[in-house]
Amino acid sequence: MRELRRTRVGCFTEREAVTLQDLKDAYTLYRDYGVEDLLRTYVKPVEYMVRHLPRSGLGTRQSMLYAMAPRWQFQALLS
Repeated sequence: MRELRRTRVGCFTEREAVTLQDLKDAYTLYRDYGVEDLLRTYVKPVEYMVRHLPRSGLGTRQSMLYAMAPRWQFQALLS
């Protein structure tokens, strides 16, 4: 084996990868000139990372209670 190359990590593919230099350049462009388009194409929202997972059937109130409650109390909260 001459080379080991990671082509996919979770839902991210090699096609979506950017170099640290490209990311730094995009940030510098944003910081110095206020141009955010390039930076927004590189930095994805958190929801992008979990887009392949099924959606939860919880409503807003239920999901907030779930996030704050210990796991063993979750069933009691939904009742």
